[in-house]
Amino acid sequence: MVVSDSILHAATAHETREQFRILFLDKRNALMADEVQGRGTVDHTPV
Repeated sequence: MVVSDSILHAATAHETREQFRILFLDKRNALMADEVQGRGTVDHTPV
């Protein structure tokens, strides 16, 4: 499975707060893990 916009859209479409996410990919760009590292307001997410 290659990471695409549809995967990210499905994961974040209904969120009300901004998220800082880290995507872990293998050498073929297949998604291994998706972790939310921070949450913030509509226009600010501390990293």
